[in-house]
Amino acid sequence: MIMTGLGAASLQSAYADTAGGDAGTINFTGKVLASTCHLDSTSLQVPMGTISADAYKTAGTVGNSVPVPIVLKGCDPSLQDVSVELDGNKDTVNNQLLQLTQDADAAKGFGIELLDPNSTPVAIGNTSNPITLQAGDNTLAFKARYVSTVDSKDLAPGQANAQASFLLKYR
Repeated sequence: MIMTGLGAASLQSAYADTAGGDAGTINFTGKVLASTCHLDSTSLQVPMGTISADAYKTAGTVGNSVPVPIVLKGCDPSLQDVSVELDGNKDTVNNQLLQLTQDADAAKGFGIELLDPNSTPVAIGNTSNPITLQAGDNTLAFKARYVSTVDSKDLAPGQANAQASFLLKYR
């Protein structure tokens, strides 16, 4: 019985060798961290305030920035840094910006720009530059601001709400 099993395995191996074709190798690399950080809150509420369309004369005019603090608790000392990937609906005029929610009473001609702690814009669908972490608690001091995507004659007042998601990438 053992001989029959070995014979079948031998034939199967011979078939694979003579079948022709190309073969390759896949090398997987990675790292397992002892622990990452814990988000203080998974749902951030950012009041953008009330703005006047009169202040936005031309496309590309930026408003004042408001804080978007991402608070991390209990970061492991072995962590070097974190990058933040931002995702959401891209504005149809300027795909670097977050699109306002498309409700019937929504403002028109505005998007929201997200900025990393160094005030560098982070386009929707992209990842921020790495931010150095300290052991323990950290606050990632992101910011957001309205940006006009059209000239003032094409702006429309209304609700200027939006929603984005983020993913933390540790190293």
